[in-house]
Amino acid sequence: MKRLVPALIVAAGLALAAPLPLFAATPTLSLQCGIPNRQDIVTCRLSGRGFHPLERLQISYLVTFTALPRQHGQFPQSSYRRIATSDRAGTFTRPPLGFSVVRYHESFRLTVTVVGSRGDRATTTTVAIAQ
Repeated sequence: MKRLVPALIVAAGLALAAPLPLFAATPTLSLQCGIPNRQDIVTCRLSGRGFHPLERLQISYLVTFTALPRQHGQFPQSSYRRIATSDRAGTFTRPPLGFSVVRYHESFRLTVTVVGSRGDRATTTTVAIAQ
Protein backbone atom coordinates (compact mmCIF):
# COMPACT_ATOMS: atom_id res chain seq x y z
CA MET A 1 0.00 0.00 0.00
CA LYS A 2 2.86 2.37 0.83
CA ARG A 3 4.33 1.85 -2.67
CA LEU A 4 0.97 2.43 -4.33
CA VAL A 5 0.49 5.97 -2.93
CA PRO A 6 3.66 7.46 -4.53
CA ALA A 7 2.77 5.78 -7.84
CA LEU A 8 -0.70 7.36 -7.73
CA ILE A 9 0.80 10.78 -7.00
CA VAL A 10 3.16 10.47 -9.97
CA ALA A 11 0.31 9.32 -12.24
CA ALA A 12 -1.85 12.25 -11.14
CA GLY A 13 1.00 14.67 -11.83
CA LEU A 14 1.49 13.27 -15.32
CA ALA A 15 -2.21 13.54 -16.02
CA LEU A 16 -2.18 17.22 -15.06
CA ALA A 17 0.83 17.88 -17.29
CA ALA A 18 -0.80 16.28 -20.35
CA PRO A 19 -1.08 18.49 -23.43
CA LEU A 20 -4.25 20.49 -23.98
CA PRO A 21 -6.93 18.95 -26.22
CA LEU A 22 -7.18 19.96 -29.88
CA PHE A 23 -10.10 22.34 -29.36
CA ALA A 24 -7.90 24.61 -27.25
CA ALA A 25 -5.95 25.55 -30.39
CA THR A 26 -6.32 29.02 -31.86
CA PRO A 27 -9.45 29.17 -34.03
CA THR A 28 -8.90 29.83 -37.73
CA LEU A 29 -11.27 30.84 -40.51
CA SER A 30 -11.37 30.16 -44.24
CA LEU A 31 -13.25 32.68 -46.41
CA GLN A 32 -13.65 32.28 -50.17
CA CYS A 33 -15.62 34.70 -52.37
CA GLY A 34 -16.56 34.26 -56.00
CA ILE A 35 -17.02 36.84 -58.73
CA PRO A 36 -20.37 38.62 -59.17
CA ASN A 37 -22.96 36.65 -61.12
CA ARG A 38 -25.34 38.08 -63.76
CA GLN A 39 -27.50 39.62 -61.05
CA ASP A 40 -24.42 41.31 -59.49
CA ILE A 41 -24.50 39.05 -56.42
CA VAL A 42 -21.22 37.98 -54.80
CA THR A 43 -21.27 34.67 -52.91
CA CYS A 44 -18.84 33.95 -50.07
CA ARG A 45 -18.30 30.68 -48.20
CA LEU A 46 -17.09 30.61 -44.61
CA SER A 47 -15.71 27.72 -42.60
CA GLY A 48 -13.72 27.52 -39.40
CA ARG A 49 -11.85 25.13 -37.15
CA GLY A 50 -10.21 25.13 -33.73
CA PHE A 51 -13.35 26.16 -31.82
CA HIS A 52 -14.69 24.32 -28.77
CA PRO A 53 -16.85 21.29 -29.64
CA LEU A 54 -20.60 21.96 -29.91
CA GLU A 55 -20.11 25.67 -29.24
CA ARG A 56 -22.63 28.31 -30.30
CA LEU A 57 -20.98 30.84 -32.62
CA GLN A 58 -21.97 34.44 -33.39
CA ILE A 59 -20.83 35.46 -36.88
CA SER A 60 -20.55 39.10 -38.00
CA TYR A 61 -19.92 40.05 -41.63
CA LEU A 62 -18.97 43.65 -42.53
CA VAL A 63 -18.84 44.52 -46.24
CA THR A 64 -17.17 47.82 -47.16
CA PHE A 65 -17.75 48.94 -50.76
CA THR A 66 -14.42 50.56 -51.63
CA ALA A 67 -15.26 51.59 -55.22
CA LEU A 68 -18.33 53.69 -54.36
CA PRO A 69 -18.18 57.37 -53.38
CA ARG A 70 -17.67 58.11 -49.73
CA GLN A 71 -20.65 59.16 -47.63
CA HIS A 72 -19.85 61.43 -44.68
CA GLY A 73 -16.17 60.59 -45.08
CA GLN A 74 -16.63 56.79 -45.07
CA PHE A 75 -17.19 54.13 -47.70
CA PRO A 76 -20.70 52.63 -47.74
CA GLN A 77 -21.02 49.46 -45.65
CA SER A 78 -23.42 46.58 -45.09
CA SER A 79 -23.41 44.28 -42.09
CA TYR A 80 -24.88 40.81 -41.64
CA ARG A 81 -25.17 38.59 -38.58
CA ARG A 82 -25.49 34.82 -38.54
CA ILE A 83 -25.40 32.00 -35.97
CA ALA A 84 -23.70 28.62 -36.24
CA THR A 85 -22.75 25.70 -34.02
CA SER A 86 -19.43 23.89 -34.18
CA ASP A 87 -19.45 20.12 -34.51
CA ARG A 88 -17.76 17.62 -32.16
CA ALA A 89 -14.41 18.33 -33.83
CA GLY A 90 -14.74 22.11 -33.28
CA THR A 91 -15.33 22.91 -36.96
CA PHE A 92 -18.22 24.58 -38.78
CA THR A 93 -19.28 25.48 -42.31
CA ARG A 94 -21.84 28.16 -43.10
CA PRO A 95 -24.15 28.26 -46.10
CA PRO A 96 -22.92 30.87 -48.61
CA LEU A 97 -23.51 34.55 -47.86
CA GLY A 98 -24.70 36.56 -50.85
CA PHE A 99 -24.62 40.35 -51.17
CA SER A 100 -25.20 42.80 -54.01
CA VAL A 101 -22.56 44.94 -55.64
CA VAL A 102 -22.90 47.79 -58.14
CA ARG A 103 -21.97 46.79 -61.68
CA TYR A 104 -18.52 48.11 -62.69
CA HIS A 105 -17.92 49.10 -59.03
CA GLU A 106 -17.46 45.61 -57.57
CA SER A 107 -14.50 46.36 -55.28
CA PHE A 108 -15.15 45.49 -51.66
CA ARG A 109 -13.51 44.47 -48.39
CA LEU A 110 -15.24 41.74 -46.36
CA THR A 111 -14.29 41.29 -42.70
CA VAL A 112 -15.71 38.33 -40.78
CA THR A 113 -15.55 37.92 -37.01
CA VAL A 114 -16.65 34.73 -35.27
CA VAL A 115 -17.09 34.73 -31.48
CA GLY A 116 -17.84 31.54 -29.57
CA SER A 117 -19.97 31.30 -26.45
CA ARG A 118 -16.87 30.15 -24.49
CA GLY A 119 -14.72 33.09 -25.59
CA ASP A 120 -13.15 31.70 -28.77
CA ARG A 121 -12.60 34.43 -31.35
CA ALA A 122 -11.30 34.56 -34.92
CA THR A 123 -11.27 37.30 -37.57
CA THR A 124 -10.38 37.26 -41.26
CA THR A 125 -10.58 39.78 -44.10
CA THR A 126 -10.65 39.42 -47.85
CA VAL A 127 -10.37 42.20 -50.42
CA ALA A 128 -11.70 42.09 -53.99
CA ILE A 129 -10.75 44.68 -56.58
CA ALA A 130 -12.80 45.13 -59.75
CA GLN A 131 -11.00 44.39 -63.00
